Amino acid sequence: MSTPFRFLRRLSGPQCLIFALAVLIGANVSAVAQQGWQSRYFPAPGGGLLVFTIIGGNPACASYNGRDCLWGLNNNQIDFNRVHPLICGAGHRAVYGITGYEDSRHWCSVTSRSAVINVPHVPPRQQPAVINVPPRRPPEVVCMDHCN
Repeated sequence: MSTPFRFLRRLSGPQCLIFALAVLIGANVSAVAQQGWQSRYFPAPGGGLLVFTIIGGNPACASYNGRDCLWGLNNNQIDFNRVHPLICGAGHRAVYGITGYEDSRHWCSVTSRSAVINVPHVPPRQQPAVINVPPRRPPEVVCMDHCN
């Protein structure tokens, strides 16, 4: 019987353990590398599915060359070990001459607005409300000659 791992029989206990750990670590690198990335459909221009994250307060799309976003791919189709994100703001300006925030429909603008919306709300410390309302006086009744 032939198995793909038949060479493991020749490994000692510690070598086999090291091999098993290497396989497990290698399998989980991609999961660690893609933490914090999310995907969303964006409207035109340049619309479609885009995988992005927030880096230094700026949206950043998944890219293999730091220039071209990987439009149309979801998280499972991207090799995050190869990703060199395109970061909105100064990074986007260095590549394209604009920050990406100038057009409200650009993915940088849309993502930055939604990133602010998606920040969990932390309620302020509750202070008892103190409202000073002057006491109401009854309306003054003015008697005319016919009130007597």
